[in-house]
Amino acid sequence: DVVIRDTQQGAADGVTGHGLHVQAQIDPLVTGSATMARLIVEDSHDCGICIFDSDAQLEAIAVRGVEASDGNYIAMGLIGGQSGQFSGFRPSFEVRGAAVEQVGFFGVGSTGADAIFEGVLVRDVAPTSDGLEGRGMSVETDPFYSELGTGVVRGCRIERVSTYGLSVVGATATIESTAVRDVAAAPSSGMFGRGIGVEIAPQTDLRSSATVSNCLIER
Repeated sequence: DVVIRDTQQGAADGVTGHGLHVQAQIDPLVTGSATMARLIVEDSHDCGICIFDSDAQLEAIAVRGVEASDGNYIAMGLIGGQSGQFSGFRPSFEVRGAAVEQVGFFGVGSTGADAIFEGVLVRDVAPTSDGLEGRGMSVETDPFYSELGTGVVRGCRIERVSTYGLSVVGATATIESTAVRDVAAAPSSGMFGRGIGVEIAPQTDLRSSATVSNCLIER
């Protein structure tokens, strides 16, 4: 078992403080890979686990207590996929048996990746101090190079979030046996509060598609 706890933000610039960060080497390009199991990340800044431009398999993961650093205004629990720094590589991002809780701004997501989220709990994602986001889970295309994102969301539970429980943005997703509960509207505007949203990507105009079966959306 591995526990990462109380990562501090940078003393000089007041940013980062990620719990765990995996990134490909960009120039020359050397893609990365990561396999993680039985990992707990608690009380980090800006991002609990971030994996970019690298293939990843995660199992039995817990991320709790991610807040924005002083030099930032957003925090993310668990995210993987493209960083937007180069094109031509679509990573795989597989997460099975995870819990992501008590995060500010954004819970779990993938961008420009082939993602699988299975048996993932996302709970208590708060909006920013100015009332933005608080999204639970998202499957998205890469907004920089239009690298298509795909996702399978199966047996997941998303609750006590705001704006969106689960969003599909310019991507293709299959959503099965998943429960979404207690999605509040955005405090900044009083809008949204959607359980599942399937939308055009605003930067690329790519359309989304989703197949939804055996799911529950309430409150």
